[in-house]
Amino acid sequence: MKLLATAAAGLEGVVALELRRLGYSEAQTRPGRVLVEGDWRDLARLNLHLRSADRVKLLVGSFEARSFDALFEGSRALPWENLLPADASFPVLGRSARSVLHSVPDCQAIVKRAVVEALRRRFRSHWFPEDGPLYRIEVALHDDQAELTIDSSGEGLHRRGYRRLTGGAPLRETLAAGIVLLAHWRSHEETLVDLFTGSGTLAIEAALLASRQAPGLRRRFAAMQWPQAPAALWRELQREAEAAIDPRPRFDLRACDLDPGALKIAQANAAAAGVAELIRFSRADARLWQAETPRGLLIGNPPYGQRLGSPDDARDMAIALGAVHRRAGPTWRAFWLSGLPDWEAAYGRVADRRRKLYNAGIAAQLYQYQGS
Repeated sequence: MKLLATAAAGLEGVVALELRRLGYSEAQTRPGRVLVEGDWRDLARLNLHLRSADRVKLLVGSFEARSFDALFEGSRALPWENLLPADASFPVLGRSARSVLHSVPDCQAIVKRAVVEALRRRFRSHWFPEDGPLYRIEVALHDDQAELTIDSSGEGLHRRGYRRLTGGAPLRETLAAGIVLLAHWRSHEETLVDLFTGSGTLAIEAALLASRQAPGLRRRFAAMQWPQAPAALWRELQREAEAAIDPRPRFDLRACDLDPGALKIAQANAAAAGVAELIRFSRADARLWQAETPRGLLIGNPPYGQRLGSPDDARDMAIALGAVHRRAGPTWRAFWLSGLPDWEAAYGRVADRRRKLYNAGIAAQLYQYQGS
């Protein structure tokens, strides 16, 4: 089967890196997704282990569709009868861009009718109750090419299950994990300090990664109800993931915030994630922070005047963080996510690398400063 790991803009390469580390050497990167080949076991495994991907989808097929007839015939020809049981619930979602077929509701209705026709061939029925497992179908039209997929994740993969409380402007879990992966934290030799921990997401994702805990262990997926991926398969993969966890992880991970209420939320979320004992929480003003270890990694999502605070406040913070980094010295690295347009001028240093990312729909840059 062809499996799609979808990704937010800017994180496709990170998802591809994760897939290669999981053993999928032939991963193909495309805008917004990474494609691999696999079976039902791989589909379950990717849901459990991918940290920065948004969803795992089964690619059913793709074809040119410049008319409703072409969309219907192309959809009906796909092997739905081999994928959906007779009692499957199969709502159809849709989207269209730069295509002749731009009416999404009409496209959804046509694909729904085509799937029903395909199922009739096998089950010899004119009516399907749709009271069984969920197979959410999506028809995506782009440049007159139709792509039909089935979502295996259910809720997005950022729904880890641990973030029961949130503070102001929290980072999505998959974005936080992507930032940690991009930073290549050398946990055996570097102290990691999150100076704006907020809900604790960055620190929690770093702790899960460094202790080798699969991010999907504490949640359920749509495919857990599919007969092709039985409960025994999921239990086996969960046991393998649990056995891979480092029983005695050793790293120095610190999470700071000036707001005591935010720290309480972060600690509660860390406890729900099972990593509270791996993170040192403390109340601190990021502008006054000073390094206590010889090597480290500063990481964070400081306010940049769009969801929290004003642009002037964000610029003042960037100036202060530049001074903090200079005091820490050249053996400290820093990765800051900011939407402040003049970040580098305020920080006082041009970043070694930049990567455009989107935080809650806001265009931002991940400014990367490497140490010596």
